[in-house]
Amino acid sequence: MHARFQALTVMLAILSAAPLGRAAMMLHYDLSSLVSMSDAVVLAERGQERKLTPYVSAATYTIKKVYMGTLAAGKSVEILDDGYSMDHPVSLDVALPAPDKDRVLFISKIDAAGLSADLKKSNPPSWSVVPSGMRIMISGHVYRFEQFSNPGPYQPAPQGRDPYDVRDELPVEAGVSLATFEADLEKAMERAKAFSGALKQTDKSKRNARLLEVLAAHDPIHPLTPYRYGFN
Repeated sequence: MHARFQALTVMLAILSAAPLGRAAMMLHYDLSSLVSMSDAVVLAERGQERKLTPYVSAATYTIKKVYMGTLAAGKSVEILDDGYSMDHPVSLDVALPAPDKDRVLFISKIDAAGLSADLKKSNPPSWSVVPSGMRIMISGHVYRFEQFSNPGPYQPAPQGRDPYDVRDELPVEAGVSLATFEADLEKAMERAKAFSGALKQTDKSKRNARLLEVLAAHDPIHPLTPYRYGFN
């Protein structure tokens, strides 16, 4: 599964250089889905950027906090993070201040076999942000990313309570705080772990029963409503 999403991430970055008139909109995901797609989830400070090709770039990040995975705090890691614009969509008619250097990244290992010839020549990084897997902080609020126009890059939108804002179920005027986001992320990691465990059941009836149990779990925001949209 990781290889498929890794290849998609690299392809999305490369496609920013090509005509996208016939391309589908790039997807964005709730936190449980992002965790399931990732090998690591970290809070990291963005440093120097490096051009891999005329249209694709990566940046060196210093890991400050590890939510999931084996990367260590203090380690510097180059990550393919192309395709994310820090500019607010013009349609929202709001000018955003510059984001903090700290970012939450959902990342996966890159399968080098799936890279283009140009990228293979560029000494590419080993890690890539999964599709829509970046969160930035602006004036104390967290922003997620989605594609507002096609062609076009991922652009920031206020991060609401997960998993509802990805489905526009709750109005979001300002992004949640990092503390609230981290609390939602912790719950998302628990759901993703339960979902992964259910998939490992070898007995089909037990696996299906456990999957339904996980996907129908209730939450503290809407106690009477199941998580039914917890995985996209």
